[in-house]
Amino acid sequence: MKKIAILLNCPVKNDYRVIKTITSLSTQYEVHLFYINGSESDKFIFKKNVTLHSFNYNVNFFNKIIRNTFFCFEFNFFKKFVLNSGLKFDAIWSNDLPTLFPAFQIASYQNCKLIYDSHEIFIETINQFFPRKSSFPKSLIFKFLINFMRWHGSRIEGEIVNKVDLFITVNRSLCRYFESKYNLENLKVIMNLPNYDASTKVKTPFNFKQHLNLDEDSFVFLYQGALNEGRGLKLMMEASHFLDKNVKVVVLGNGTLKKSLVEFVHKNHLEEVVKFLDAVPVSELPSYTLGADFGINLLEDFNLSKKLASPNKLFEYMHAEIPVLSSFSPENDLIYNLYEIGLQCENSPENIAIAMNKLANTNSDKLLHFTEELKRAKKEYSWEKQENILINII
Repeated sequence: MKKIAILLNCPVKNDYRVIKTITSLSTQYEVHLFYINGSESDKFIFKKNVTLHSFNYNVNFFNKIIRNTFFCFEFNFFKKFVLNSGLKFDAIWSNDLPTLFPAFQIASYQNCKLIYDSHEIFIETINQFFPRKSSFPKSLIFKFLINFMRWHGSRIEGEIVNKVDLFITVNRSLCRYFESKYNLENLKVIMNLPNYDASTKVKTPFNFKQHLNLDEDSFVFLYQGALNEGRGLKLMMEASHFLDKNVKVVVLGNGTLKKSLVEFVHKNHLEEVVKFLDAVPVSELPSYTLGADFGINLLEDFNLSKKLASPNKLFEYMHAEIPVLSSFSPENDLIYNLYEIGLQCENSPENIAIAMNKLANTNSDKLLHFTEELKRAKKEYSWEKQENILINII
């Protein structure tokens, strides 16, 4: 059986795309996952043909400097890590730009295939790692670092992508971007989608109303995911001023913005409208999604990667068959033009609130129509279809 080494620069338990990819590949290949900061419970994620190679990685002062300058070289130690395993691989799989350079080095040394799976336009996400607003001279330093890191990342990526054997990304918009930027052809799209039967395995949906002491006639709008810039979270908080009394917002997740969001809610006395819950393991998430009445999927043009993204949460809501409120974006528009699965709105507090109130007051016939459209959409947007593509292109 052929061997594939997969490089991942984070814990695996929270990266659902990587979990699904490995699970699918393991039906045909012997998969070795090399990753950082794993846990004892990781061994229960995969059933067969998967070997886990994890080690602890602490970000010290030197690593922080590399991460905020020559970030493409931060994980060069993967080369030593993989080669010291004594294994000969048929392919090296890089997940995102931070692991591309060591993957290229390993593939060159072992004379094997190099596969690059770009989950986003990483160089465009650099500004997410720095404060949006800061005082002088920090603002000048941050601007320089963002520009330098984008130049460095683009240079490394551009030199390697023309040498990879297979370039994968997550949607058509990103595919066109990479083809244009690096003058490439024959990129493949593997979307990050839930398994078709994921929601049917849930025995009991999470009871938000009971857990959060909400009135029975309340409508729960759920945001699930990382609490970072570019996801319309601040706009959503501001929209809470204009919501009908029975409309509630539940924010499920953790991230850099959580503290400021909680402070905003407290300062504006919105505790009865907006509720916060900590992130839950990927395996438990479908239960929470099924327990909501509506999903929230807002994207801001914070950078090009956000603008062209296919948000995972949109498909998670879709598979739970709950109507979704989304912003306008190329990938969102594509889906809403095919399936009437909810409403879209402009990114302003007033428009977001108007759309949320409208969804909460949707009559039963319209809700039934949304449900039928969601059922149609999730048949098309399922991991099983992506898995067939994946197996056929490797």
